[in-house]
Amino acid sequence: MSKSRAEGRVLFYGTENLGWKTMSAALRAATPELAPFDAVHVDSGKRSAAPIQRSIRTAPLTRDVVLRADRSFRRRRIMLEEKLDGLGHFDHVHCFGHLTAVPELFAERDLTYSVTTDATWAQASREIYRKHNRPAAERLLRRREAEPDVFREATFVSCTSQWAADSVTREFGVAPEQVFVDPFPVLPGHDYQRRDDASWITFVGNEFARKGGDRLLAWHQDHLADLAELHIVSAAEPPAAARSARNVVWHGQVPNESVRRDILPRTRVVALPTFIDLSPLALIEAAAAGVPIVATRIGGIPELVIHEETGLLADRDDEHALIESLRRAISDDELNQRFGAAARQHYLDHLDANVTLRRLFGRIAAVADPS
Repeated sequence: MSKSRAEGRVLFYGTENLGWKTMSAALRAATPELAPFDAVHVDSGKRSAAPIQRSIRTAPLTRDVVLRADRSFRRRRIMLEEKLDGLGHFDHVHCFGHLTAVPELFAERDLTYSVTTDATWAQASREIYRKHNRPAAERLLRRREAEPDVFREATFVSCTSQWAADSVTREFGVAPEQVFVDPFPVLPGHDYQRRDDASWITFVGNEFARKGGDRLLAWHQDHLADLAELHIVSAAEPPAAARSARNVVWHGQVPNESVRRDILPRTRVVALPTFIDLSPLALIEAAAAGVPIVATRIGGIPELVIHEETGLLADRDDEHALIESLRRAISDDELNQRFGAAARQHYLDHLDANVTLRRLFGRIAAVADPS
């Protein structure tokens, strides 16, 4: 769909890390048909964040670590400046995640910008990371220092959950009318649905230990192996326990389309007993396929999985409750069918990318119109 110059020209600029990579792909796929403006898509790449995150999560806070974090922010400005110089005029910039934004650079160029965030670092350090692993609190001071300006100077802030939105308004004083909730968009494509004979427990998560895959494997062997096969989709190296496990299939890293086409339709329950998460895309994709979910009650997950309606939630340290929730979701046919139908309806009503992206694009169009 060709857009006229009068409708504005927008730069989408985001990181390639984790779920943002999928959001980038969804935006690229959707803007030609859904966006009422010209869109240009540029990724900042993985290099700007991942190595710094790894070092500061595992190392003590040192002058070298702080300097590397500062260099990462300076490099981010230089990279974005080069992109803006080479791509011509823009009427607006939308950044995802929020720390890809460089407010002072946009101000120098008289550019408005907006951001999408799945959490604030202040919020995640307090509520998500454990005391022995708090990069945002003790080791990512530079990121927390950057947040206030990013949020306060943005034209609007799109949050993937109400949980994140509450932090943006409460902790950074952003006016509620400048903040709205827009869940991560699932890539458009064929609408694959769960089969009537679906029987698997499925885990999807490249960071196997962080997302609770190792303990799910142990629970399955001790309590659930006779009830259902466990299918694991992960880029991680299989642990030794997986090689000899009974009724376990390790798929390795699988393309998103294959997960949705070949794995979710055969899944009876998606299990994500994650320790550290915000708004996992895997749960939105499960809901889209009409698959019940058992997960931990952290971050934005309670907005993706409605407890006792589309799935079951438990505290991340309550292993007994998580195991029993899995057993119940697998064994109770009526409950499983009811949860699956409700999950699909919840997706259609609240999580469908055709709805969420139209809302985002509408907000952007309102501020990008050059007239």
